[in-house]
Amino acid sequence: DPAATVADAVHAPPAPAGDQAHPDGDMLVKMMQGYTQSQQPALAVDLFEKQLAAGTALDERHYTAHLQAHEALGSGREVLERALEDMKARGFVPDAAAYEAVLRSCTVGKDVVGNRAAARAILDGMLEAGMGVSITAVQYALTAHTLAKDLAAARELLNKLISGGHVGRDRAN
Repeated sequence: DPAATVADAVHAPPAPAGDQAHPDGDMLVKMMQGYTQSQQPALAVDLFEKQLAAGTALDERHYTAHLQAHEALGSGREVLERALEDMKARGFVPDAAAYEAVLRSCTVGKDVVGNRAAARAILDGMLEAGMGVSITAVQYALTAHTLAKDLAAARELLNKLISGGHVGRDRAN
């Protein structure tokens, strides 16, 4: 039916879970990103959760888009941390964009001490995984430290990142 929308096509029955990728996987990611960019992140979260519940074969791109949608929605650090852990538990390796979504969530909320600790743990995890740390990621981590009024730890973190040559490496890692 030519009147069918793209959204109708995406909400069609999913491909079987497992090694077979969803034939519209790229379209799902683009829709999720589009929803988030058009200030409708709740639709992106809903789409991801429905596809996951339906057994659609998703990959790290879907999880990253899901994290970015939650961050844009203001879901809170704990929600993003759980989503990141779920992504890892399912065998997917988060990319820099996924980590940055969680890091940005560490710059809001009332739990400034918890946010600072979470930001540090996320950056440490990125470094342990051999990932480059973008200037954006450093900015979020330093903001979390300064909001917690822990300037000594912020300075120590920045010195560690600079001396290790980690700052400004390619975000594609």
